[in-house]
Amino acid sequence: MANTEREARATAAVAAGLGQVTGFQEAGTGRPDMLDLDPAPLDHFLKAVRAEGDGLVLIWDDGLESRLPAVWLRDNCACRLCRHSDTMERLYLAIDAAPPVLAGAALLGEGHLLLRFADGHESRFDAGWLRQRMREIEQAHAAAAPHLWDARFAVPRFDHDEVMESEAGLGRWLEALLDCGIALVQNAPAEEGEMLSIIRRVQEPRETNFGRSFNVRSEPKPNSSAYTTIALEPHADLVNWAFPPDFQALFCIQNDAAGGGSIFVNAFSVADALYRISPGAFALLSRTPVGFRFQDEGCDIRHEAPVIELDREGRVRRLRFNNWLRERPLCTAEEMADWYAAYQALWGLIRDPGYQLRLRLAPGEMVVFDNVLCLHGREAYDPSSGGRHLQGCYMDRDWVKSRIRLSRRA
Repeated sequence: MANTEREARATAAVAAGLGQVTGFQEAGTGRPDMLDLDPAPLDHFLKAVRAEGDGLVLIWDDGLESRLPAVWLRDNCACRLCRHSDTMERLYLAIDAAPPVLAGAALLGEGHLLLRFADGHESRFDAGWLRQRMREIEQAHAAAAPHLWDARFAVPRFDHDEVMESEAGLGRWLEALLDCGIALVQNAPAEEGEMLSIIRRVQEPRETNFGRSFNVRSEPKPNSSAYTTIALEPHADLVNWAFPPDFQALFCIQNDAAGGGSIFVNAFSVADALYRISPGAFALLSRTPVGFRFQDEGCDIRHEAPVIELDREGRVRRLRFNNWLRERPLCTAEEMADWYAAYQALWGLIRDPGYQLRLRLAPGEMVVFDNVLCLHGREAYDPSSGGRHLQGCYMDRDWVKSRIRLSRRA
């Protein structure tokens, strides 16, 4: 059957069945169970529905109209035939079913939705759940603009006890981290292992070639520049991995040495500045692959990618900027001089004091930052003037987002 004919039949069937199917309308008590643990506030309800094409238009109490095709509605039915009551996962197999045709629709007493399909199947949808799905669809189509900041930005700060003892406090900290790309926890016990206690409120730290956690201090035989006393140019960590960690935590246990201040640069701010100042340099850095490599006696991890990575829409996705892990640009000899000029133009912006946010961590403070949005570095320090000991680890964006959702259920 042609799509146009099927849509015409569906429209006619729903139009005929809207509120007119015998035994189909019901007052309804309580909210339909959508087998979804995500809280869906019932802040809006349905006032009416109308048939349109092969689906329905939902008309809300605030005048919003949402169009949903029959195939989506049938696929998202949460009845016990279509969803497993324990796992809450889908049982309905769309590939084995005929194209769904709506035969009728009605509103339940509290503004929820009741549907009947041509094969006799009935589905109930909670209005809060439907409205939340509409928000998610809108958000998915809206480009999420990164939070741009410079040296004047005030890093959000959260008290250790608030984060550790309150689901709401934990959620506020993680939401700020996700939004701004950097957030600080303060007033924690300045003890080894305290960082892991905080991070485990979210997840077990991500394993890398540096382990689940690591000590940032001067080592006699370092395998990374981080374990020296030299100044570290702002950089992103582990750009030699195909999928670098999303977040890094640095927890201060001791910071008495002269120097050693932390530096943070918003990678998207400097990329945006480079695009405005020199579109040609931006284009060259975004199309030329570069080799990145970390090697020691235990591993040799390499990846090739442009310094400026773009998504399929041409927006900046990440900066793989790390002078210690960078190897050769994979371009022709004729392009090499231009590539280096473009790279140094970007580097000059990263060094610009106007983009460098500077912090001096105190014992018991932990800064967590987005390894995609934030470049980080430090000033050189003098170990003879006092001790400097930080602990670090990495986290994943999926776990951070998951923990925010769980905090909202509390």
